[in-house]
Amino acid sequence: MRHLVTAILFLLLTACSGMEPYTATPAPADPVAVVEKYLNEQPEKQHPESVKVTPEYFEIADATWTTHGSWFGRDASKQKVARVYYASIGNIYLFSKGRWWYVRCRTTEGTLMYDAWSDSKDAALGYIAALEELRRRAASTPRAQ
Repeated sequence: MRHLVTAILFLLLTACSGMEPYTATPAPADPVAVVEKYLNEQPEKQHPESVKVTPEYFEIADATWTTHGSWFGRDASKQKVARVYYASIGNIYLFSKGRWWYVRCRTTEGTLMYDAWSDSKDAALGYIAALEELRRRAASTPRAQ
């Protein structure tokens, strides 16, 4: 019975979102600004604490973890930070889930890099165009050895 409930729940959850086909839009004049705006305008549940966007990568700080020391120890806080280099992005996917749209970045090996959410398909397509342009620029820039 437990396996049946798990299977039904799995089917319901996977049926709620689906990958959407899209056609590439023209690259924006300032792709860094587009990426920064999109990441900062995510819905409250997915909104990061801070965003840093450069021509080489974007950085997302999602949460702060606090570790309390023992009686005579000290407290320490650490922020969970994810950095996504444009040159490492292999595939970009567009998904819809209810009224929401999210863009999923994966490496060429298939590892999930980051999901970014929006309630606007046009904004998601603009974000994809900006990521593709920044990925193209990163691929054409010679790397330091």
